[in-house]
Amino acid sequence: MTKRFFILLASLAVCIGIFARGNESDTIPYKFSTKWRLEFGYVQPYLRQHKEARSFVEYAGRIGFTVDFVLPIDYLTVQTGLYYSLGYDYTKQKFVYANEYLGHEVWMHDIMIPARLNLDFNVWRKLHLIFFAGPEFGIGLARTQYTQNHLMTDYGFDTQATLKQVMGEDFITDGKHDLYSEGHIRRFNFMLGVGGGIQWSHWQLLGGYDFGINKLGKKRQFDGLRQWQWYVSLAYQF
Repeated sequence: MTKRFFILLASLAVCIGIFARGNESDTIPYKFSTKWRLEFGYVQPYLRQHKEARSFVEYAGRIGFTVDFVLPIDYLTVQTGLYYSLGYDYTKQKFVYANEYLGHEVWMHDIMIPARLNLDFNVWRKLHLIFFAGPEFGIGLARTQYTQNHLMTDYGFDTQATLKQVMGEDFITDGKHDLYSEGHIRRFNFMLGVGGGIQWSHWQLLGGYDFGINKLGKKRQFDGLRQWQWYVSLAYQF
């Protein structure tokens, strides 16, 4: 469903960009140029393995820059850039008994590189409507997980040992771990995204959603893991 929605929206955006042109007499002669912007905002990664195993990273933000390459098609530009993303989350992974759980404190450091098609419509004076779609490539720098063990070993039943037996010896039950360098998840994340916003003068207010495509998990504990995300940001063109 999400793939069909993205393909439909991206195709619509390209068609509008190609056909929404003025008369030849009103068209300004093409001249190659670029538009540079600083951007910062809130982002919420959404980690999902399956319907019963999903979580949001509540505290995350990103900062970076983008550059638009103006094309000879009215309203249409190609955009790329570089973002640094920092996220923090704490979750409790509960088990059989109510007082039995693993506490996971996670710090996420990532680089994101967008590659988008942008549609920019000047609707009134300095007011613009913006729509964009395209892939975004994530490169993981570090994903540090601090696991606090609150599993019971009383009454002759060792939950920790049972979990390792079921999930494998690599199942994390305690201590500090870098999930990238220890080979638990992949550093590369490929997403497809759509979004839009408004611009007044040099300022833009943007929002969008990225759909995770590739599986990140390399070991059984993270099998099927994908990362999606939504975001809202403010950009300044200089």
